[in-house]
Amino acid sequence: MNPSAPRDQEQLEWLIENGPRLLDATDNQGNSTSPTTEPHGSRLHAWQTCLLRDQRAYRKRAQRRFPQAHHWLWTDRSLAQASDWWTALYKASLFPHDAAVVDACCGAGADLAALGTRGPAVGIDSDPAMVLLAASNVRRNAIDAQTLLGSVPQDIPAGTQWLHVDPDRRPADTRTQVAERFSPPLSDVFQTTKRMRGAVIKLAPSTIFEPQFSEQLDDSVDRVWVGNHGECRQQLLLTGELRQLPPSARAAVLANPESALPASSFPGTVQPLTYVGAPGVTVPIVESPLRFVFDMHAVLYGADLHAAWGEAHGLQALESEAGYFTADRPLSSPWIQCFEVLEVLPWDDRRVRRWLRSQRAGLVEVKNRLHRLDANAYQRKYSQAEGSPVTLLVTRLGGRVRTIAARRI
Repeated sequence: MNPSAPRDQEQLEWLIENGPRLLDATDNQGNSTSPTTEPHGSRLHAWQTCLLRDQRAYRKRAQRRFPQAHHWLWTDRSLAQASDWWTALYKASLFPHDAAVVDACCGAGADLAALGTRGPAVGIDSDPAMVLLAASNVRRNAIDAQTLLGSVPQDIPAGTQWLHVDPDRRPADTRTQVAERFSPPLSDVFQTTKRMRGAVIKLAPSTIFEPQFSEQLDDSVDRVWVGNHGECRQQLLLTGELRQLPPSARAAVLANPESALPASSFPGTVQPLTYVGAPGVTVPIVESPLRFVFDMHAVLYGADLHAAWGEAHGLQALESEAGYFTADRPLSSPWIQCFEVLEVLPWDDRRVRRWLRSQRAGLVEVKNRLHRLDANAYQRKYSQAEGSPVTLLVTRLGGRVRTIAARRI
């Protein structure tokens, strides 16, 4: 069933005024279903029940991305496009403390709320529904930030010196990775930032640039890829006084929550880890794994810094620099997952099952590079209720699909 976005301002205003109270009431009673009646007994309309049902689903989706997921209201699209909280906090930390920052194309207000934790912040969006949601979300999270209805870039307040902007990647309800098809196009955004002291431009990790624009990027911006929880979340373009990288370098950042704080603490703090390197580095390529195999964090692959990190740590690439890496010694780092090789097998169902039985394997983790497959389906297929955990690293070796049976270190 498709999510039921509010169809008009009246429905959205009802949701903002009543939704959190009704959802919180059922949560407090230990009820996981959406409310169908008001506490005093009057029955809700069907559209009201649908809106509450969807908000409950959004809360569940947001739990890993926001420390207090019950403090937010969303539409399906705004949640899909929102920064996770720790990436938003990392971006907010790039701006000078207490400096006024404008959040253009603010959506439902995740980045706006994070900016508001460090100083004055104003959110602008051309969608009235997003302006209402953003205002509600910052208010529910006890953050002081303003929201304005307006178009970008023409309605950005005069005199703005610091800008965060998230161009719409679904301008016609169809997702695009091409920067010039964003709304506003990236070239217009880039032109706007030239009159400011500094800006953070939020993009998808794999954004596609026009050739003539791509040539300008390395000379005029810092490119930073941000990730956490094993995922590459965003690519950022930093302009003006926010630039700090050496020429031709780019950065990968792990924006993880402060480990000493409870996961539910708000606003919390971010504990970033940064790796700076050059893209396009080559490393030795081998066709057989050594004793240990490494899977690098997705943010290193997104930034094209995986080979640079591998070279710096004496690793060799298995089959291709886009695949796994290997060495004869273990390594421990937040940037990698380390596995000890147990066996190399053909990617053949009978051979794999026979080997798993011989090892009395229990939970089977399946990962893949250089070969597409549904890893979750194979995990369900091969896992048993009891036994030792095993990881199957499916990849190409010597031009053929193989699985490296391994033990996670």
